[in-house]
Amino acid sequence: MKITRKSFRLSLIFIAIFIAILIFIVAKRLFINQNKFLSLSPSSKSQITKIQGQTYLAPQILTLEKTDQIIGPRQAPLKLFVYEDYTNLFSANLAQTLDKIRKKFPQQVAVVVRPYTKSSSLARSAAASVQCAGQQGQWLAMRSLLFKTVEQEKFLTENFQLDAQKLGLNLKSFNSCFLKVKKLGKLKTSGSQDVMKNIQGVPTMFIGQKIILGARPYNNYIDSHGDHIQGLESLVAEQLTKIK
Repeated sequence: MKITRKSFRLSLIFIAIFIAILIFIVAKRLFINQNKFLSLSPSSKSQITKIQGQTYLAPQILTLEKTDQIIGPRQAPLKLFVYEDYTNLFSANLAQTLDKIRKKFPQQVAVVVRPYTKSSSLARSAAASVQCAGQQGQWLAMRSLLFKTVEQEKFLTENFQLDAQKLGLNLKSFNSCFLKVKKLGKLKTSGSQDVMKNIQGVPTMFIGQKIILGARPYNNYIDSHGDHIQGLESLVAEQLTKIK
């Protein structure tokens, strides 16, 4: 079969376009991996003071509310307030780091979990499933199950009844709660409007009067700008020293 100059040129164009798309996809993935630590929008940055790297000075110190879900003793001297999305990989990564912090400081640190649901309708549904599992004392198990799914790079679906079934929940009660929350929008959320204005992405964590953006690693590290950034273990230990 004879290849014309025109068809050969078209083939080269298609190959070039394919290579360009491939380069774009690879570059985008690299950019995402190198920027796991979210930044505040310009409007939000004007409201709070930057301390170092992805660390900012919070306008107020958060306190426990009735609707809060907490991991660890309520009497713990230091409470880490975490705004997370159960469909978000970075939130799942931070949850693992927080588990390590709890193991190191079991009586001194408690993690206060607050769902962030503004990112998508799926995030709201996931938060609703955790809330409804909580009615049967299984909110932490549901949270762990959802994060495990995200870590395995599987897409979450609206069929949270399957997750409830895996946990051995009463499906009738779970479905009734889930439909009510979805239909009437009765999702329990914590945090004042002033605090929520500073939440531009997930995960966002409050330690004392510090706002930590992104999935802060356990150990100290050097960021892409060459700055030395405190790891979460170091930040927590420092804050506990101030409390004593």
